[in-house]
Amino acid sequence: MRGIVPARSLERVTKAEGSAEEEAGLRDCRDDLLALCDGSRLAELGLVDPDRLRTGCHYSPAPDRPHESLQQTVACEVWLRGITDARPTSVSPVGRRERG
Repeated sequence: MRGIVPARSLERVTKAEGSAEEEAGLRDCRDDLLALCDGSRLAELGLVDPDRLRTGCHYSPAPDRPHESLQQTVACEVWLRGITDARPTSVSPVGRRERG
């Protein structure tokens, strides 16, 4: 990455902690996160419980509520919506997805 990333960044030996920014972002974007729960592709496939997902969207800075799983779930939902919106699909009688 030399020549691309500033040398100062390559030489650092610490990692920034971003929980305050994460908390603010989750709080500021809560309506957008909750909108992802409506019509969730992951829920339609039985991969997430929409009620638990909605609960997870209500950020709490408590140390026993890590939000890495929320980050991963939102990333999967956005990805899945992107590919399913781009290529219409139908569900066969045995539950396999087929291109339509």
